[in-house]
Amino acid sequence: KTCGRIPEGQSGSRWVTLDVTDDFFHTYNADIDLLSVEYGMNAMRMSMSWPRLMPLNKSSGKHEVNPEGVKFYKDVFAMMKKRGVTPFVTLHHWD
Repeated sequence: KTCGRIPEGQSGSRWVTLDVTDDFFHTYNADIDLLSVEYGMNAMRMSMSWPRLMPLNKSSGKHEVNPEGVKFYKDVFAMMKKRGVTPFVTLHHWD
């Protein structure tokens, strides 16, 4: 098995896509509903993106709090609380 290669005899459309496969930023309400209501789960591991919370201000050269980023995570946590889902939070490991 070689990463990035289409297996012999297979169509490339099955192995290569430009479709968005994960859009938690825009679908977190539905995702949390699916997790809690449909699957009956009560916990979720999630990452927090440091650049979303404190992006670099190129003018000042300093990281500054992004109010929209803070609001996003507050809204996510409020939805999780509403659905009885406990967050297990990490900082996004690529940041």
